[in-house]
Amino acid sequence: MLRSWADDAAAGSVSLQVLRIGHIYGVGEDAYEKIIPVTLRKLIAGERPVLYSDGRELRSFLHVSDCCRFILSTLEQTDEPGPINLASDKAMPLREIVALLCDIHRNVTGQLITPDIQGSPLPTLDFMFDTQKMQGLLGEDSIALADGLLEEYLYFRSKLAV
Repeated sequence: MLRSWADDAAAGSVSLQVLRIGHIYGVGEDAYEKIIPVTLRKLIAGERPVLYSDGRELRSFLHVSDCCRFILSTLEQTDEPGPINLASDKAMPLREIVALLCDIHRNVTGQLITPDIQGSPLPTLDFMFDTQKMQGLLGEDSIALADGLLEEYLYFRSKLAV
């Protein structure tokens, strides 16, 4: 449908860019019940974050600022390279991401909290994306996960007024 619309719109002067957005994190996701905001709320409340799996499943998170930069960059594209995955290629096990959040909490507050890893027997599902096209056309993500998580932690902490 989009291809047909782009071809018909303004005598074919519309360039079609299909963007597949992966796992995004950053300031402003406090309304969501995803692993990072849930973990941050728990830590700031002084509670242990819970992983219902063994935490081996891989996730790659792209900072919202990098995602926005990539989206804006596609506005300058004149060719139509086909679908582009906007995601990070730096996958980490969830247990390491939660441990990183626990370390950030400890560094800010001095309070050591360890995750409650419950180890569900369900199979591990990894979610990773092929980012070669993104990197070739738009560049690489520039905000390191640790830096972005610290920024988000401080945001949550100020929002929850601790």
